Amino acid sequence: MISYETLTQAIARGIITAEQANQIQALTSTDAPPQDDEKLRFITGFGDLFVAIGLVLFLGALGYFLSHWTVAAVGAGLAVACWGLAEFFTRKRRMALPSLLLLVGFVGSILVAVSFGLALLQSDTSPLEWHFAVGGLIAAVAAWGHYRRFKTPISPAAGCGALTGMLVTLVYSAAPDAAPVVIPFLLLIAGIIAFTLALRLDFQDPRRETRRTDIAFWLHLLAAPLIVHPTMFWIGALSSGSNPVLTLGLFCVLALIALAADRRAILVSGLLYAGVAISYLGQTRGLSADTPIALALLLLGALILALSAGWRAIRRTLLALLPAPLRRVLPQVN
Repeated sequence: MISYETLTQAIARGIITAEQANQIQALTSTDAPPQDDEKLRFITGFGDLFVAIGLVLFLGALGYFLSHWTVAAVGAGLAVACWGLAEFFTRKRRMALPSLLLLVGFVGSILVAVSFGLALLQSDTSPLEWHFAVGGLIAAVAAWGHYRRFKTPISPAAGCGALTGMLVTLVYSAAPDAAPVVIPFLLLIAGIIAFTLALRLDFQDPRRETRRTDIAFWLHLLAAPLIVHPTMFWIGALSSGSNPVLTLGLFCVLALIALAADRRAILVSGLLYAGVAISYLGQTRGLSADTPIALALLLLGALILALSAGWRAIRRTLLALLPAPLRRVLPQVN
């Protein structure tokens, strides 16, 4: 199927007219199978997997030889290697999986190099948490620089994750007693910000044809656990004295959000808690030891299959029930 972006470029260059583009779209969509709006661009071919194996072997061995010096040297050396390799495999070859590995390796190596480098340079007894906080900030800046150079879609999410980690580290260092109370709020706020940014990108790319949708995917993937886990922690979803009905009710809310946003990450993040809640309900009904777990797996599997089969139809019904101002900012059903 010819992408919308390709047709737009063809119109701009005068190759075809807008009317012809519409006719081509109608022709290609007549007998085409349903398209997944949430494509995973991890692998563009077996070559991606082949190069990824080589990167893991090479960088792992390089890290081993650098470890004869200091941890900071390992981080600095790997960061330089990841950037240099990205100049070819990301900037020139545009290979998906290798680009992902090189970005994660680069940002993580910067974090290690800065954090342990500061620990070596400072002669005082400042807490190691402060070193990691500064490392997280520098890693976020490095992720931004990496995106400016290579346009890797995961870079903004990596930068947001580094900033969130920096703030969590600062809270642990500055107020360890208040950390268990403050950090869940902090994670939730970070998740909401990432989720809002992702929705904005989705709104700017309703057909999900450009790089914006890939950036939004990774932001949704980051936002989902940041939103779900603190919320479930507050209601004690995994504790023995939890309220399974409340947990399942919250899971249903997450399912509605996933359907409205047309993103499944937040729903997947809540599956564990829904399974535990179903298991607890089975135990209260006097089922044998293993039966509640099997029941939870059966019901969750059936739910996932049902949503997969009727995702677009369910979304269409849900969007029709939402207020018009909210409906306009959400992805539409194609």
